[in-house]
Amino acid sequence: MEIGFRPLFNQIVVDPDPMPLEDSSGLVLPERRGNYGEKHIYEQGTHSITGTVVACGDGYRITKGPRAGELFPLEVKPGDRILYARVAGQFEEIDGRSYQLIPEEHVYAVLDPAANVQPL
Repeated sequence: MEIGFRPLFNQIVVDPDPMPLEDSSGLVLPERRGNYGEKHIYEQGTHSITGTVVACGDGYRITKGPRAGELFPLEVKPGDRILYARVAGQFEEIDGRSYQLIPEEHVYAVLDPAANVQPL
C-alpha cells in the first residue's frame, strides 16, 4: 500500500484495526473516549491496540559512544501486524483513510500472522 510519503527516523505509519462494536457474547460496547474526553479518537471504531505497519523510517541515529553516527535499524517492517500503546502517536487522514503515526518505542510486539489477537 503506497501512502505518498516516508516517515523519518523511528516513526511508523500504522493502519489501525477497527475496534469491535460488540463483544464475543453480542453485548454492545459503550462509546470510549480518550484523554480529556477526546471523542474523535474513538468515533468510528478506528482506535485499537493492533494494526498493520504501512511504512516506517530508516531507524535511529546513534549519537554517543564509539558507534556514534551509525544507523540502528527498526525492528518492524511494512506488512507486520503489531501490538502498540493505546494512546501512542497521532492520527492523520491521508486520501480519506485514517492512519496512526507512532514512534517505534510504543510498539510492544510483532504479532504472528496466524495469531487471532483482538483489541480490548
